[in-house]
Amino acid sequence: MVIDPAVGGAAGTVKQVTGQLLIEANVLCGRIRPDPRCGPSQAILALVQGATVHVLTRSPQARELALELGATSVGGATDAPPESVDSAIIFAPAGELVPPALAAVDRGGSLALAGIHLTDIPALHYQQHLFQERQIRSVTANTRQDGHDFLCFAAEHPLHVVTTPYPLDQADTALTDLAADRVHGAAVVIP
Repeated sequence: MVIDPAVGGAAGTVKQVTGQLLIEANVLCGRIRPDPRCGPSQAILALVQGATVHVLTRSPQARELALELGATSVGGATDAPPESVDSAIIFAPAGELVPPALAAVDRGGSLALAGIHLTDIPALHYQQHLFQERQIRSVTANTRQDGHDFLCFAAEHPLHVVTTPYPLDQADTALTDLAADRVHGAAVVIP
């Protein structure tokens, strides 16, 4: 699995995205089978359940964190992982990451786009990017049930989540720090 937490967004942030994202990325349908319940970070969920995770991101700090959390390998956002992957997830709103991510996906694999915005995707080459039943899917929604399911999952599994806390009155600073890649893990605003 390739996870790119940021190119146009905050690098290395732990994100709450549903188990549906893992399903859409074909993680649950392919050879890697994490629990279908939701979680704060697909990398953490996949690692807890024994999946191989390759993290590709622009941020050196995020790459270091990924290795600390147990990723098999790390690289730059447009680098190729060291092996073909069953599924890939792109968090960054950067359409230019779609072709290299698809090129890394093995036969029958899926690429999930996990954002509410994405810049234009460059032209794809059918043989290189789509042939042999590769799929692209978008996943953008979370539900209350997803949050409930995650809390149940977290109660049963050891999750290591790294956060940087900010008081509510410094929420603007948190956003600035996210944009400048100055957050280690997830930015958490505390009321």
